[in-house]
Amino acid sequence: MTHPTQHVLPGNLIKQLAHRFKICAKCKQNRPPEGGIEMGPERWYCAGCWTLRATKTPKGTRI
Repeated sequence: MTHPTQHVLPGNLIKQLAHRFKICAKCKQNRPPEGGIEMGPERWYCAGCWTLRATKTPKGTRI
């Protein structure tokens, strides 16, 4: 019994899988769109980068 070491995907399925990810404007990596936020027409932040930005304390602010 032989097991294939590489799966062959049809061309349209590869395009669908690649289309599901977005490029984060902060970390410049392909990330899933869940949890991210659209900051403008060409600026989208992934969930991790958005969390860091949203929870960061501004400089000069005392807690």
